[in-house]
Amino acid sequence: MTTLTDEDLLSTARNLKGRVVFITGGGNGVGRVLSILFAKYGARVVIGDVDVKGGDWTRRECEKVGRLSGGSAIFKRCDVSSWEEQVELFTAAMEAYGRIDCAVINAGKDTPYGFFTPMYRYTSPPAKPKLGILDVNLVGAIYTARLAQHYLLQNYEPRGSIIFVGSMSIFNPVGKVEVYTASKHGLLAFHNSLHHVLAEQGIHSAIICPHVMNTGVLDVSSLLGVAGVPLTPVPRVAKTILHAAGERRGNSGAAYVLPDAGPALRVARGEMQDIYEIVKERVERMIV
Repeated sequence: MTTLTDEDLLSTARNLKGRVVFITGGGNGVGRVLSILFAKYGARVVIGDVDVKGGDWTRRECEKVGRLSGGSAIFKRCDVSSWEEQVELFTAAMEAYGRIDCAVINAGKDTPYGFFTPMYRYTSPPAKPKLGILDVNLVGAIYTARLAQHYLLQNYEPRGSIIFVGSMSIFNPVGKVEVYTASKHGLLAFHNSLHHVLAEQGIHSAIICPHVMNTGVLDVSSLLGVAGVPLTPVPRVAKTILHAAGERRGNSGAAYVLPDAGPALRVARGEMQDIYEIVKERVERMIV
């Protein structure tokens, strides 16, 4: 397990100049901060998001910060739960830049707080639950990974990377966000299994697991549910993703965890059980 300072996190940024980075959910939150950060270091950024206004704002900011470094950006509306819309976004990326070097699977959706908590007694069965969160957080992520793999395999080595954005809820499940937690647990399992295939093909992968961030994804009731718990700084999460994307050799398949407001930790594949000890230590510290 390795502790990474903010300075450490930027140590791989030089590897990103001129690279084409595909980011889902880049219109707001950590995706927006990340897109701008990539452009600042000279990457060419492909932004997908359902929020057209937010996505276009991010694109303009990327263009501004990329003027000196050679960074640039394009934006196209994309609902990641749609295979067809993702195909269109990847096609637009190839038409604009001719290649893809990194895919950041960031698009996410939160579940309503207390999804399984009835407000009052019902005499009839509850309404069929809406599980669109699984279509975005898990199915959409699988779509992105499959398409990214297709285009990355067209590159010479190093072929590139696929970075997944998970959650600390994988390792420290809490009540009231059951479906969200299930979607992120599924994402970890998917990454850990897919890693074997990607590694054989020369594709780097990693999963980033931040604690709660105030990105605009969580509703007010969810934020109240973690009141008093230190939120993970969004810029640090963005730098952690950037660091993983800039890795060229080694550390493939690792998890990068941000369990609180402190530094990021890189956990190798064989050490993932240690994350539970980290969580236990943090929880005990907050209780004391």
